[in-house]
Amino acid sequence: MNKNLQKTADQLQQWLTANGCKVSTSQVCHTPLLAVTGPLPDAMTRRAVWGRECLAGVVREVALVRFGGCLLHWRQ
Repeated sequence: MNKNLQKTADQLQQWLTANGCKVSTSQVCHTPLLAVTGPLPDAMTRRAVWGRECLAGVVREVALVRFGGCLLHWRQ
C-alpha cells in the first residue's frame, strides 16, 4: 500500500477517535477501509452515498464516503 495513503488513513482514524467515533480498519484491495460507528460529521454528509444494511434482523442506515483516497463505512 502507498505510504501516503496509509498515513492519511492513520490521521483519519486518530481524528475520528478524538471526535468520539469507534473505528476499526481493514483493506479493500490496496485501499484502506475504516468502519466507523458514530454520528456522521456535517461536512461529510454531502459526500456520502446512503444505503441500508440488515444484519441479524436489525436494519440500519449506513453511509459510504471516499475521503483522501480512503473508504469510510459509517454506521449510525
